[in-house]
Amino acid sequence: MKTHSRQRKRQVSRPTRGYQDHLFDSELEAAISIVLKDRVTPLGGHHHGQVELTIKYLGKDGATRWYVPDWQVVGHPKVLIEAKARVDARSRNHLKAAREQGYQIGIVFPNQRASELPLFPNAELSMGQWLDAHGIRYVTCPEQSLQLLNNLIFTDPSSEEAI
Repeated sequence: MKTHSRQRKRQVSRPTRGYQDHLFDSELEAAISIVLKDRVTPLGGHHHGQVELTIKYLGKDGATRWYVPDWQVVGHPKVLIEAKARVDARSRNHLKAAREQGYQIGIVFPNQRASELPLFPNAELSMGQWLDAHGIRYVTCPEQSLQLLNNLIFTDPSSEEAI
């Protein structure tokens, strides 16, 4: 009897919605872009063309890793905005590396429930609690993105608006 082995197709993220000549990986990203308009620059990734900012760091295994954030705030090169429905281990490593390199990061969750979910099954900390513990600000809907951006700019030490 002959057996056929099928290789599982690799799942590839596809852009789902366009806005201002950019394709975004999710409707959450597109919604945030609509709220923030010209205040942020989409930073690339494989859907947006040339990558404009890559944060390079060493992983726990000593291998070089790269992180491309979703947006950079115009006029504030060290302030980043990230859309997240889930803060998994890979995302946590990216966020910690960016913070260690002096970046201010803001996370936008799609809803309140997302921030209250555990980091992983049976974890005592929620995603929101982990972000709080690491000094990363977040909001729980795209409509609050502008408020998050203003809070990040005010706390950006390189900002002229910071007092």
